[in-house]
Amino acid sequence: MCIAEDSEGYPNISRAMNFNLKWNFGWSNNARNFLRTPYAERPAHWKENILDTLNYARGSEDKMICTVSHDDTETGLLISRNVLLNCASHAPNEMDKFADLRNFFAWQICSPSRGYLIHMGDEIVQPMSWFQRCFRDKSSMDWSLSNSSTLHGQIQKCIRDLNHLYIHYPQFWEYGEEGYSLIYEYAQNLIIAYHRGISNNYQTVIIHNFSNHAYTSYDIPLPKSDPNIERIQNVKEIFNTNQLKYGGSGTFHNEQIEINRNNMILTVALPPLSTIILDETLI
Repeated sequence: MCIAEDSEGYPNISRAMNFNLKWNFGWSNNARNFLRTPYAERPAHWKENILDTLNYARGSEDKMICTVSHDDTETGLLISRNVLLNCASHAPNEMDKFADLRNFFAWQICSPSRGYLIHMGDEIVQPMSWFQRCFRDKSSMDWSLSNSSTLHGQIQKCIRDLNHLYIHYPQFWEYGEEGYSLIYEYAQNLIIAYHRGISNNYQTVIIHNFSNHAYTSYDIPLPKSDPNIERIQNVKEIFNTNQLKYGGSGTFHNEQIEINRNNMILTVALPPLSTIILDETLI
């Protein structure tokens, strides 16, 4: 497999030049910048870091993968400023910091693409990159952090389960970026919802809450132009980054999800700094 690393923005590299995939530099840069941005400032950066990223992936002729590179993490100064853990250092406490990081990984894995790569060490959110550890004659991975009783171990479980979910649901990878369609976005609340395609009469919905506000009941208007909305028979939650086993509060789960067909509204509970994934059964 050949993956093109192109920072100049040349179009159609993966198709015209016979590369299998293209590294989505825009996603990597924008996602990390948004993670660094304090919650109150995020609405001002919503378009360039969230909406433009989605629109670029959907409109590109290239087959993209979402990943974070060694270059994103290392500055050559052998300091830990750019590791993923420190990108969320503005969070007021560890619970919010790791909630934001779980949301980051869900954003990476669920975003429209042909796949993703987790940067080595990020799956346990180690405070020192593998390169820095090797330079200091340490093992590249600090596996002691994967203890299940720590937030590091719990986020590893979250990524593991997201990996399993991704493999199990072809909607994520069968048609790549082509399976993406926007449902709803609202910058002031930092909430976005989108579909990731249909497989065997099942449609997947991704909802991200990039704010630190929780909603016991949040109305998401459904696009009337989508012909599949009328086909929805049942909706169930299949993933929630706020589960206790992932280090979340274990609240704001959706045991029952209702659709108001008259007003075309989907009502869900949304935890703060979280991603929920829904499965729609179509008839």
